[in-house]
Amino acid sequence: MYKKLNACLLVLLSILPSLRSQDAAANGLNVGAGYDFVPGAGYVAAGYRRGLWDFEASLLRMGKEEPTTRPGPEMSLNVLGYLPAYPVFLKAGVVTGWQKSGYDFGAGVDVPLGDRWSGRLQVTHDTAREDLGAKTESETLLSVGLKYDF
Repeated sequence: MYKKLNACLLVLLSILPSLRSQDAAANGLNVGAGYDFVPGAGYVAAGYRRGLWDFEASLLRMGKEEPTTRPGPEMSLNVLGYLPAYPVFLKAGVVTGWQKSGYDFGAGVDVPLGDRWSGRLQVTHDTAREDLGAKTESETLLSVGLKYDF
């Protein structure tokens, strides 16, 4: 878990100077999709950005998870806070779906690829508990994706 987090933070710190004043902020709706580095996992997302804040809903297909929990889709509702003058964000929210509930938090960067497109690199840690039974899963996901701002 910490190796993925450290690797992502190292990448973020190495590209941070080149992203200065390239704020990918766009007020309004946005959509995105990407791949989580877990076999068979991916996500689609929709959000609304206002200034330094973004409210985002993601549907995750979890792929091959830990064998102790029930596999299936999960929904994540997050609030993202961006740093001024940088497209770097911190996020936190709730996870629900497929008889699971929990929370998540993470960090990432939206690298501008044009006027409306950006590439997203993020690391997210989530903890979810199954409604039926006392099984809890906790995992860290490193993901890459594309985001489009309307």
